[in-house]
Amino acid sequence: NSGTLASQGSADIRAKQVENSGTVSAKGQLNLRAQSAQNTGAVLSGGELNVRADAQLNNQGNIQAARLDVETPRLDNSGVMSQTGLQGLAVESAGSFTNSGKIGYPEADAPTVGGGSTAAPSAPTPGNSAGAGGSVSALTTPPAVQNFAAGSIKTGQALNNSGKIQANGGIDLTLHNGLNNRGEVNLNSLTVSGETLSNQDGKILAQSTDIRTRTVQ
Repeated sequence: NSGTLASQGSADIRAKQVENSGTVSAKGQLNLRAQSAQNTGAVLSGGELNVRADAQLNNQGNIQAARLDVETPRLDNSGVMSQTGLQGLAVESAGSFTNSGKIGYPEADAPTVGGGSTAAPSAPTPGNSAGAGGSVSALTTPPAVQNFAAGSIKTGQALNNSGKIQANGGIDLTLHNGLNNRGEVNLNSLTVSGETLSNQDGKILAQSTDIRTRTVQ
């Protein structure tokens, strides 16, 4: 899709492979199921956005909803994955997880992005992507008042982060094979096991931490 697919209600998309460089939006819940998914455009939902990519999800654009629920064995995010709801997004990757963009709440003054029309029917306005190694600034409270289940970020392999994970202290980050952080994370709790926690030139802000690695750098 390099154009605009917009639904005034809910939408359900199922395909072996999804490549989006335009805009996919739904006023209500949006379900996307594929073997692999690549997004360089905008995927927007005014409700809950459920993404199930059985092999991998590569996001270089904007994925935004009132609440995000993402599961994939391999996640590579160099764009923006954000939500406007009051509670934590849910992102789970059983395999590799690389983030050089933004994950969490959008910033209040974030501009819209190109790549097809972004005129989603009552869907949130996407933010712009962040470069690698950016820093976290103070977060603003998202304007939406929708309540969804609390969420978390989990990965079975190491998390390589050179971007931003910002959650207003509303996300639990659980890592089973270490953390390589050169960006910034702002969390409720951080649990890390495995070989190494490397935080060179990075910043980790958490209300509670449980670090059980062989080395800390």
